[in-house]
Amino acid sequence: MRWGLKGLLWVLLGLGVGWAQSDVETLLRRAASLFQDIQDYSVQMEIRLSGENLRVPPTTVKVYYKRPGKMRFVAEQGQFVLLPKQGVVVGDWVSQLRAKAECLWEKDEPLRGRPHSILRFVPKEPQRGVAYVRAWVDRERLTLSRLEFVAPDESRLQVEVWHTQVQGRYWLPERSEVTFHLRRMGHRPPSLREGEEGPSLPRDVKATLLFREYRLNQGLSDDLFREEEAPKSGGAKGR
Repeated sequence: MRWGLKGLLWVLLGLGVGWAQSDVETLLRRAASLFQDIQDYSVQMEIRLSGENLRVPPTTVKVYYKRPGKMRFVAEQGQFVLLPKQGVVVGDWVSQLRAKAECLWEKDEPLRGRPHSILRFVPKEPQRGVAYVRAWVDRERLTLSRLEFVAPDESRLQVEVWHTQVQGRYWLPERSEVTFHLRRMGHRPPSLREGEEGPSLPRDVKATLLFREYRLNQGLSDDLFREEEAPKSGGAKGR
């Protein structure tokens, strides 16, 4: 299953007492304004995967970001890394989520002891892959604390994000945990005979991403992103 905003489907929301749409737009504009002074940055990202019957050594990746939405992931020491792009929350998340979706307020509720608004992103036109996306937005820091991508078959990709203050003013990701909830697992490969069992695959897989050594506004060249501009998979191969 491919995860992405291109796969969003319309979701009918029940009517209730809540924010006006103008309040939602104001919240999103305030959140987007936090990134206006950040033209580019680089950060070191360590990836740790865990899950039943899953053994993968930690990997360190260099992440490069440049407005308006250029990203590049370069793994060190020739290692290969493949992650869902939605699990790596970098840059202007507001623009990324709003690119092909409309946003509606769902409800307010606390998360980790802080006030949050839950927003639901629905598509501007029907597409395949993901039924809807829910986002938990810190109403004071205006950061994205949780993302949940829900597929039509109810399998989910959940992203939890913790932030740190960089240069005394910017709240940027410090740690992220990406959890995959998979329903359709353990299919018997065609090469196996009836009664034989294939390898056991994990139903839940968690990727922990640790971010450190942010460097902001370095004047990164467009040439840095030319080879893997707008990668579809969020993966990177080291040179």
